[in-house]
Parts: sequence; structure tokens; C-alpha cells
Amino acid sequence: MISDEFLQKLQAVNSQTSLINLLNTEEEFLNPEFENLINREINLSTRITSKENNLENYIEDREKLNQEISELQKKISVLSKEKTIIQDELTNSEKSYNISNEKIRSLDQALAEREFNFIVLSTPNLPEDPVSPNTKLNVAIAAVLGLMLAVFIVFFKEFMKEE
Repeated sequence: MISDEFLQKLQAVNSQTSLINLLNTEEEFLNPEFENLINREINLSTRITSKENNLENYIEDREKLNQEISELQKKISVLSKEKTIIQDELTNSEKSYNISNEKIRSLDQALAEREFNFIVLSTPNLPEDPVSPNTKLNVAIAAVLGLMLAVFIVFFKEFMKEE
């Protein structure tokens, strides 16, 4: 016989009470509806276990995400402080640049207002002979170097001959 407690569980899962009442017979294992309900109970318990595992995984993931969020919030705090410091430095640099630019303008104006008197002591003279290139000297040096190279090549060939 099926216990009353088991029948109550089956009634909670399956709304067809006529089928459940058929289960309350001496031939429970021969009744195909009973086997269907047992299989259904096993499937439901498997699904419940799976859902519980999924829930545990989601809870762990949520905790990890909460930790990451807190770490990112700390980083945001540090970066916002750094941003404030950099903005202050930028503001100070802009002020310094503007002050320097204003000083340059005032010095340019002061320089423009001054008069410079130049006295020419003597007029420049152009040389009659060009200073460079000295073609005669270059040709002489090339001839001497060519002669020395030719002698060296002849000497080297004679030295390398094997008799």
C-alpha cells in the first residue's frame, strides 16, 4: 500500500486525483500510472537539484561581482583624485603659460620701442680670387695618389706571385 504522506505529495504534484486514487491498490508496481509518477518525481527532484546548483552558482557569481564592483569603486575613487590633481596642475600650467606669454609680449613691445643706431666702420670687400675650390691643388693631389696606388698594385701582384 502507498502511504498517506506519499499520496499527499502526489496530489500536490499532479492535479488528476482520479489517477492518484487508482494508485491505492494492491498492485502498485503493475500500475503504469504509478511508474509514470515515480519517473516524474525523479525528474522533478533532478530538476530541483539542478536549479539549486544553479542558484548556488549564481550566488557565488554575485558575490564575486560585488567584490569586483567594490574594487572598481576604489579604483574610481583613486582615479578621480588623480584627475583632480592633474586638472589643478593643468590650471596652474595654463596660468604660468599666460603669464609668460604676457611677459614676452611686453618685452617685444619694449624692444620695438627702442632705437638701435648702427655705425658702419668699413664696407665689406669681395676677394678677387675664389677661396674654394682650388682645382690646381686638387688635380696635383689626385695625380700623386693615383701614381702611388699604381705602384702599390704592381708591388702587391709581384709579392703574391708564386714561383
